[in-house]
Amino acid sequence: MTRKEPDLTPEKALLVSSDLICSSKKAEQELGYKTESLSTMLKDAHQWLLKKKLL
Repeated sequence: MTRKEPDLTPEKALLVSSDLICSSKKAEQELGYKTESLSTMLKDAHQWLLKKKLL
């Protein structure tokens, strides 16, 4: 009716609901990126939020 594409199309729904697997190997090799455990990432994010007074 509005001639606008809906916010969520079947194609977009498929894209956001599929399992995407990405490798960090290139970032590790070229940038020295190091992966962390989920627990470490959450602790770091929590500390940052506290420091910025967002929590």
